[in-house]
Amino acid sequence: MVTDIAVVNKLFRHNPDGPPRHNDFFSEDSVEIKDPDKLMKELAELTSAAANPTEKLRIALSHSENTAKKTLPDVERFPTHFYEDGITGVEGSLKCRAIIAHRHFIGDTDYSFHDLMEEIVPKMQNSCDLSPLHQDLID
Repeated sequence: MVTDIAVVNKLFRHNPDGPPRHNDFFSEDSVEIKDPDKLMKELAELTSAAANPTEKLRIALSHSENTAKKTLPDVERFPTHFYEDGITGVEGSLKCRAIIAHRHFIGDTDYSFHDLMEEIVPKMQNSCDLSPLHQDLID
């Protein structure tokens, strides 16, 4: 049963001596483990002092934005949620990481999930009929 995967967030130039060795990337000490449960606990802690739901949301969104601005680690391990959500979530996550790796490869080394979302979300907004009830969350 596959519950998580480890990925290399990097593209490599051709090397006549062959590709990098698997063990160079996937040794235990080189893999950063992403723990969504830990993130949820952090968010609960950060928002616990705010009494107002709007303030809680502002704090959570700010924390999420700051997290998204961080550079991806060279190697990370994260849950697939395959059995709950199917292959679509994993596929989307890997495609995003491939786009970020490509941008780093061509020299835009500061490019992050945040930058990618800033490009994607407006395109999604234009193709979706958003309820006025939730429009304030996007503006």
